[in-house]
Amino acid sequence: MKIYYELRCSSSSSSNLSTKIIMIMGAYATLRHFDEQVEYLIEHYPSSIEILTYDHRGIGHSKTPTTIVTSERQTSSLLARDAYQLINHVWGSQAPVHVLGVSLGGMVAQELAVLLIPEQRLLSLYLGITIRGSYIRLLALLPRWVFSRIILPYFAMKPDNEQMLRSMIPLVFNGIAEEEMEELIKKWLNDCDKWFIFRDIDGCSQQNVIFQSHYLTDEHAQQIKDAHIPVTVQIAMQDKLLPPKKQQELADLLNAKTVVMEDSGHMFNKQNRLKFSENVLQHIQNATA
Repeated sequence: MKIYYELRCSSSSSSNLSTKIIMIMGAYATLRHFDEQVEYLIEHYPSSIEILTYDHRGIGHSKTPTTIVTSERQTSSLLARDAYQLINHVWGSQAPVHVLGVSLGGMVAQELAVLLIPEQRLLSLYLGITIRGSYIRLLALLPRWVFSRIILPYFAMKPDNEQMLRSMIPLVFNGIAEEEMEELIKKWLNDCDKWFIFRDIDGCSQQNVIFQSHYLTDEHAQQIKDAHIPVTVQIAMQDKLLPPKKQQELADLLNAKTVVMEDSGHMFNKQNRLKFSENVLQHIQNATA
């Protein structure tokens, strides 16, 4: 299995003294969506910092022409093990890290936290626009082919990338100006596969299964609380995909600090992207103080 990753540092080389962060992306998207936040943190963090981003297994640059499509059902726990192994590969098996995840990546981050806590390697946890999951997960019982052959092709996917983007934007953004929307569409259409995996029906189906099957158990939530590490949950109050009430429930479950974005949808406009970067910077600085 191949995992494509990028490691960006504020100094010329990796150091044991550097602050280390892994950022975990959400569904249908690649690590490119973190570029803006990575650049902001490298520019504004006051000391040496290393930021690890990657594409989930089987999507984006982690999917090659020789990648074999398997019948294995992916889960948030499976993707968390991928992230855990990647951390060990890049920084070694003793390195403590800060973990950040958004949307589906936030679900993976919850499970990654549970892997790192027994080794006392989790320094902090930042969960953006994500939820605990549901105890009753009926859609998780559906075989993957139902998503790949029926639900996605007939109810979600559009004939071309521009139609896909224009149908997606009203669902994921709130209050985005038309000029900014057109700029984003132009940027994304220039090389859409670099940003999204819309044309990869199998990859989208796998990530649907992960989303529908995730659930942070009481036991795992208690492990995170008992670790006494800084936890921040960022809540988007205008999210049409993941109910803000469910995002708040996750924060309450983990006794987490909350950052509430009153006018934000599931994805951020330019103004809220800056707020997101500022909030992450503040979280990391507080965790390392």
